Amino acid sequence: MHLLLRALLILSFVVPFKCFAAYETQLQQARQWLVTQQNANGSWGSLPTEKYISTLEVIKAFRAANIKNDAYYRGITWLQNHAPNNIDYSARRAVAFKRYGAYVGESFMAGLAAAQNTNVPGRSGWGISQHYIESPIDTALALEGLDLVGVGHGGYTVDTAAAYNYAKNAHQSGAGWSLSAQSSSDPFSTAIVLKSLVSSKQYAGLPASSQEAVEGMSYLQSNVNSGASPAMQAMAALAALSVQNAAVANTWLANLSTTQVNGSWSNGRVYDTALVMQAFANADGLNTISNQLYVNFNDANLRKAVNQALGQGPLEQIERGDLLKLTSLTATNLLISDLTGLNEATNLVFVDLRNNNITNTAAIDVLPNLTTALLDGNPVTGGNNPDPNPNPGNQNTPSMVPIWMQILFD
Repeated sequence: MHLLLRALLILSFVVPFKCFAAYETQLQQARQWLVTQQNANGSWGSLPTEKYISTLEVIKAFRAANIKNDAYYRGITWLQNHAPNNIDYSARRAVAFKRYGAYVGESFMAGLAAAQNTNVPGRSGWGISQHYIESPIDTALALEGLDLVGVGHGGYTVDTAAAYNYAKNAHQSGAGWSLSAQSSSDPFSTAIVLKSLVSSKQYAGLPASSQEAVEGMSYLQSNVNSGASPAMQAMAALAALSVQNAAVANTWLANLSTTQVNGSWSNGRVYDTALVMQAFANADGLNTISNQLYVNFNDANLRKAVNQALGQGPLEQIERGDLLKLTSLTATNLLISDLTGLNEATNLVFVDLRNNNITNTAAIDVLPNLTTALLDGNPVTGGNNPDPNPNPGNQNTPSMVPIWMQILFD
């Protein structure tokens, strides 16, 4: 009993250092609202013409924010059962599916190969389908998809150099990019093309300091104000973040953070809400390659317990971004012997691992926010940093492994 009281006192008076995301509240409210808006079949959107793109952007938003709940998987299933009917949707689907782990490379490449013909004027890039000439926005989206799924699937080939050069050179001097063959630049097209080209792995991407990027960003600053639609402001913020201009992005993000109503934007529009979610997730550093790396768990029982704590399936592959959400873990009487993987749970505050087969705590010794670990009932001898001043004569003093972390034994 005295040890339990000691644990409660530690949890009450030790305040761990933890950085909360700037837009965490808005992201949570948007997630909750979008879950309530999902259709019974797993899609989003009320009109048939908006269901596909709305569902795609919600899935991308959830993925960007490291949200893998039941609504996410139902949306993925709906997309798997509905093939895209144009290159725009096909490219967005490739991005969403690649990050989910599904294979779509062959079908995506087949569509792009059929639509490109560098020997024909207007076909170096891609239009919305093979029946249309190239456009900056569709070409940029296709290149973004190719970055993720790679090229050469199914034996199909495309000329990415020709497509990239077309999209880059379609920039209009002193402004941005047009929607298609129009003479004037368009803010939404500019934001999408700029974001895609700067982030592109093709030829190291468009440098943020290039004339095209600088002028495109200046064009957005001049043409996207607080009165623009939330979708437009979100895309502009994503473009600004892609060129590492957080100060400009924050202008739009700050406005968006104050215009959320009941969890949504644009009077309850799913598409706009999904784009704003993506912008906030990127601004908070959630949507990074690093956060989407899989974390290795040697112990299947520990992996199952972590997935349960995260609200995921027991066999779900756990990513670094998932573990950042883990603040408390109870995994008792599970025959756990290896804690490898928990070293990535840097926001973990409390862990109960009693009555397992743990012999080494090195994986949790490094956690900066961990204040209490219950380990009695384990043959543990400590991690890399055992207590330099053990006090075996005092049975009321818990062992310390390491010195800053309270570990309680019987």
